Amino acid sequence: MPTLTGYIPEDPRLDEFALPMAERALRIGYRGRALPHQYGRLGYEKYLIGIEMKRLAIEANVEADIEVDDNKRIYGSAWYKFLGSCRATLGTESGSNVFDDDGAIARLSTENKHLPYTEFERRFLLGREGPIRMNQISPKIYEAIRLRTALVLFEGEYSGVVKPEVHFIPLKKDFSNASEVFAKLENIAYLEQLTARAHEQIIGRHEYSYKAFVQGVDRYLTKRCPSGAHVELLARPCFVRYRGASNFSRTEDFGPLLTSGICARRETARGEFAILLTSHNLTSLGRSVIRKVRRVLPQSYLSSCSPGHVEVKSRGRRVVRGVWRMLPQVLRYAIVRRLGI
Repeated sequence: MPTLTGYIPEDPRLDEFALPMAERALRIGYRGRALPHQYGRLGYEKYLIGIEMKRLAIEANVEADIEVDDNKRIYGSAWYKFLGSCRATLGTESGSNVFDDDGAIARLSTENKHLPYTEFERRFLLGREGPIRMNQISPKIYEAIRLRTALVLFEGEYSGVVKPEVHFIPLKKDFSNASEVFAKLENIAYLEQLTARAHEQIIGRHEYSYKAFVQGVDRYLTKRCPSGAHVELLARPCFVRYRGASNFSRTEDFGPLLTSGICARRETARGEFAILLTSHNLTSLGRSVIRKVRRVLPQSYLSSCSPGHVEVKSRGRRVVRGVWRMLPQVLRYAIVRRLGI
């Protein structure tokens, strides 16, 4: 089941940190880090975009606050305050396309951490990166959109959530269009339109909220693990033996359920209930249920009613419920569907 690495931050107080675009002096604000070489090209790009855009911003005299050292990272509400004061932030796709099946890449990464990434990549990652694309959108992108901060992102797919020129300003990975990006960051009207559109189409639709994520999981589980009628069925009576009586008699209100082939008990003060399992109109699935009941229950709990029937006295009802729950979900669901209950 596909999912994302993170979702839209829902704290309503975040809006307080979003300054009007015209009041944001910083053109670009970014915090990245140099990840271990074992994360491959996607991990390296988080460092590369920061180090190169910082150099280019200094050369172009563009006001920016870009750092890639761990000791310069910002956390908590201070991060939102920083992000909400920038016209734009940088971003790359997250994840890793290196599949380290035997742990060798992690070991080599530790042993060769002094090597530049490009050299490590050339020596050890050829053929180990890319069989399956794991590129994902980063949660920081949702944070920026929520704070109406423009996105300057490396060209990529970003899980199909954001689109170039619609929701973000694309940056080529060779930085050949960096001057064009800097020029767009001086256009307040353009940035306001870009961020408003991203906010409306990404945040406003609630498709990427935690609530939508949970609802998606619920729908998936409901489809794969249906529940309801078959569980309710094991709380209904089909026979009763009144106080002082020697035999069980069919209950009037639930008698028709006997034709379905599987019933259970209900507590009242009037008498003792029994559970009936019958193979009438059942396939081999239903008969296998009866066989399971016969094997598990003590013989004193069972008495033959007629061919294809098993009567279970009320003292065995908990055991019967336990047997039912022991059956695989697929088998229980198939039985209930076959019976049309």
